[in-house]
Amino acid sequence: MRVWSLIGLVCILGVSCLSAQAYRLQFKDTEGTVREYKTQVNLTATVAMGSITAPVDTTMNMTAVEKVTKVTNGKASISYQLKNGKASVKVSNLPGEEGPQNIDQKLPDYTILFDRTPLGTVSNLKTAGEASSIFGGGPSALNNQFMNPTQGFAFPDKDLQPGDTWDTSQSIPMGEDSKLDVTATYTLVGEQLSDTGKKYLQINVDLTMNLPKFAVKAGQGEMAMDMVMSMNLKAHEVVLFDADAGELYQLSSKMSGVTTTTIPGQDGDPMKMTLDATIKETKAAKAAK
Repeated sequence: MRVWSLIGLVCILGVSCLSAQAYRLQFKDTEGTVREYKTQVNLTATVAMGSITAPVDTTMNMTAVEKVTKVTNGKASISYQLKNGKASVKVSNLPGEEGPQNIDQKLPDYTILFDRTPLGTVSNLKTAGEASSIFGGGPSALNNQFMNPTQGFAFPDKDLQPGDTWDTSQSIPMGEDSKLDVTATYTLVGEQLSDTGKKYLQINVDLTMNLPKFAVKAGQGEMAMDMVMSMNLKAHEVVLFDADAGELYQLSSKMSGVTTTTIPGQDGDPMKMTLDATIKETKAAKAAK
């Protein structure tokens, strides 16, 4: 009797016997909502073609603005724009060049349009802007995987507790003969403090992207050319999600993999790029008007 009395007292005091906190996660998109993120990408790659092997180091900084243009039957129409981008590139070991070549350039603005349900299901992908025209109007789904971290970030329709995991898998059409296979495993870690001292939910994501074959037209005018690429990438992401606001606060990603590019009709070895990248996107305190 004394043992059960002590257990009861402990439960009343809230020291133990408490059920784990449950969370129902979803995006809370309302018409007119604007979210601004600061994005930084650091890429280390080795590009190999035949006897040539060139290390490439790239740093990119840009602003991402997500606007909810309308909400219909719970589904939000969203414009996601990357703007004010700058890149610094260092290429080493180029034939005929003495020492590394440094290139600083402005990145073209890029807009992704899509619809999203509260659980994160995305549809009606489209691209717009200067970068879209450079790639011949696409590939929207492929670019969206890299350039918009919230795309493909999906929640199950149930309560979740720390330690719960869930999986997603999608095969995204990439034209007549190609599909991008994306699989992800999510783990709800629990509440974490950000640098600002606010509590967010940490969600870890292990992601794989496989594209066996994809035809793309790169460049414009006399510089236009047809290319065929393949890709196999893996990423580990740490996400801080604001459950109250229903929005992403921060994403930190480490990605690695290999891409291969060939030009049909041309002899020689394909261009192979082995890469490692880190991506960090953090929501600004206040979005610009």
